[in-house]
Amino acid sequence: MALVIDILGEGKVEKVVESNSATLTATPDDGWEFKHFVCDDTIIPENPKTISFTSNTKIVAVFYITIEEYLRGLVGFDVPDNVLNSIRAYREVKKATDTNDLTAKEKDLLYADLLMWASTSPTSYTGTKESDGGWSRTESNKTVSVTDKKRFENLAMSIYKKYLDKKYNSNIKIVNLW
Repeated sequence: MALVIDILGEGKVEKVVESNSATLTATPDDGWEFKHFVCDDTIIPENPKTISFTSNTKIVAVFYITIEEYLRGLVGFDVPDNVLNSIRAYREVKKATDTNDLTAKEKDLLYADLLMWASTSPTSYTGTKESDGGWSRTESNKTVSVTDKKRFENLAMSIYKKYLDKKYNSNIKIVNLW
């Protein structure tokens, strides 16, 4: 009797075998989530899970990337959770949705919404600042250039146009009056 563990995605599975059963514990790598085990075409969402086997058995541990991690990975700036929540709510996508469960169009439009948010956000961000009797510490400062903001907007608009999304309107032109 053999128990074979295959992994789909990024993570590891610890198995503790005792005669005809094994306890499996799946641990996702950073940025990944555990979805489920699959055994004989049966989906097993429990983790850890003890299974019984009497012959050669193959188990697949499935790990995935959430839509939030996917979107954060596409951009080079911090994205607050409340922004991602608003974007997901607008597109009617549930929290922690597996990116594999979304179409390319859905992922592209979520990305476009994130880029549009970035193009309209403040140019400079200052993190927490603490000071006490002569010393001070600032957690982080970030600046997004006007050129980057325009690039974000143009890319978002090209995605909206590609899918003829309701956020795309070719009759509207944004003009800087400064």
